Amino acid sequence: MAKDDVLGTLNKPQRQAVTTTEGPLLILAGPGSGKTRVITHRIAYLVKHEQVKPWNVLAVTFTNRAAKEMRERLDTLIGPGRAKVMTIRTFHSLCASVLRQEGDYLAHYGMNVHYVIYDQKDQLQVLRRALDFVDASDLFPDTRQPPKPGDILEAISRAKSHMRTPQRMAELATKDIERLAARVYPHYNQLLRARNALDFDDLLLFVEHLWRSQPERLQVYQHRYQFIHVDEFQDCNLPQYKLVRLLGYGTEDCHQGLGNVCVVGDDDQMIYTWRGASAENVLRFERDFPQTTTILLEQNYRSTQAILDAAQNVVRENRQRKEKHLWTAKQGGALLTLHVAADDIEEARAVARAIKQFKEQRTVAHWREIAVLYRMNAQSRALEQQLRLALIPYIVIGSHSFWERKEIKDVLAYVRVVANPADDVALERILNVPNRGLGQQTIGRLRSFADEHKLSLSQAISDHLAQIPKLTARAKTSLLAFRQLLAELVEESRRLPLPEFMDSILVKTGYQQELVATSTEDIDREANVSELRRVAEEFVDDDLATSLQTFLEHVTLIGGADTVQTGDNGKLVNKQEKDCVHLITLHASKGLEFPVICIVGCDEGSLPHSRASFDQAQMEEERRLAYVGFTRAMNHLLLFRAQRRYIFGEVRDMDASRFLDDIPSGLITSASERVL
Repeated sequence: MAKDDVLGTLNKPQRQAVTTTEGPLLILAGPGSGKTRVITHRIAYLVKHEQVKPWNVLAVTFTNRAAKEMRERLDTLIGPGRAKVMTIRTFHSLCASVLRQEGDYLAHYGMNVHYVIYDQKDQLQVLRRALDFVDASDLFPDTRQPPKPGDILEAISRAKSHMRTPQRMAELATKDIERLAARVYPHYNQLLRARNALDFDDLLLFVEHLWRSQPERLQVYQHRYQFIHVDEFQDCNLPQYKLVRLLGYGTEDCHQGLGNVCVVGDDDQMIYTWRGASAENVLRFERDFPQTTTILLEQNYRSTQAILDAAQNVVRENRQRKEKHLWTAKQGGALLTLHVAADDIEEARAVARAIKQFKEQRTVAHWREIAVLYRMNAQSRALEQQLRLALIPYIVIGSHSFWERKEIKDVLAYVRVVANPADDVALERILNVPNRGLGQQTIGRLRSFADEHKLSLSQAISDHLAQIPKLTARAKTSLLAFRQLLAELVEESRRLPLPEFMDSILVKTGYQQELVATSTEDIDREANVSELRRVAEEFVDDDLATSLQTFLEHVTLIGGADTVQTGDNGKLVNKQEKDCVHLITLHASKGLEFPVICIVGCDEGSLPHSRASFDQAQMEEERRLAYVGFTRAMNHLLLFRAQRRYIFGEVRDMDASRFLDDIPSGLITSASERVL
């Protein structure tokens, strides 16, 4: 490959970023400025022209979709053989793979490398059990409604993302829910370890602690990953930032890192502070890597200048940001359009009318070229109703995940128990699936016995069944049959390739018959399980145990949201193939682009959200959220607001969003048809 093949299509700042290969590099890349192209071409340049070994390259992204896109581009640039040996992963996937190699470290926690990763529903089940160990009567007496388990779990996750121990969380607590969460936190962790399980936050924290406390292990990974790339750097939380610093720099006592760290991001697109992302990331990087070269990518290849100017005027009011001047070589383009409606129902009708007009006038060729963005999920209800009435096909992105369907969770639970018998969450799910006559009373007695004797459910069934009190003869017979079934499945997992093993699960458990009985024209459960089997085919490996673990790790981390989606009727839908209007929250729209974008709720209390009214930091986040939404639009940006909204059971008058005042009058026009 000639050097021009790597550099020839790049503009001057992109070329500078690609060829700056030594030392720390900070690339501030505006939306639509080609940052993925820069990362992939930089990696190709390192391999083709700097003679860097492919296995010495690490690229970390935040979504599996982004990692897949990066690998596909590199397959084209340098060949699939070389790209295959590179490490291109999400943070969580990278940490999961590291921990699979660190059995001695995990043993300190009473765990082993066959650990499972619990998703949010599994975590909630563990947290509910942890609540049984905590007395909160002083915080929430009978007269006060206790917080929801999901809110407690969110508080614990937030503490982990800030690297706070239970003790430190208790010291910093200012609300009763935080005090309760601090009490539950250690019990929650203990229950996870007893199940040989980690949550998503643990993956990061365990590896960060491993590398920080064992410099000799850190040096192994520093030797492997000599050129580090981090995409969407602005979204790193504290543990993720520290992982990057440890790899690229080292510990305070052992500076073994080579410093070849390239981070790419846009501080104006930092919209995940609630996940621990921090505006301090750029300042931290410049402080910790004082020889940093900074390059701005300001030429936009997506949007019209009117859209870019509007977005920049909104976000420019923020204090904590690096100034950029986005520009485009695209000529022309329509002004932004503001639609003012009487209420939220009329607002949704105006959206439907505008969408239909774009299609009828052939401004767009396909429905999928249009997306409607909103601040809160609840705003989709009125939109869905009006789109249905207008016979406009649509899909709600982020709802009804394929991986959350009952049949998928059931089959995966069997695989999880075979891989990790200590996984009580998965085992409890399948104890009576399909129906074995094991009621909640029997399961409750089994669970109580296991808790009392500090056993997993699997241990209680396998070794202590005769000692469990008050079990009926029928229940004992069913549990004995279940124990035998699991033993047979474990044996088959050691000799059958993964897809065939999954077939065996369906047949031996009787679940296949249940699939046939419950599949309908609208909800084809058989087809969903067939799709799961297709995914399993990608993980066939000579080492059957490895393929099983890798498959489970993949499906937990990916969650399915990037590749497969189910619509309202539960049918399996490929997002790329279905021609329909996309309904998406502003948070979920990041990384996407559409020729036409409609943003609803451009009023105070919606965008910006009401909770940001008296908090400067939250208001800055709302501005960044609007900036992200605006810059998803390629050719047309339509803004909608309602003069009145039905909120919490009452009709409220709404003021226009302050963000509309930030847009110069010459960039925006009122809709020709005002709905008043």
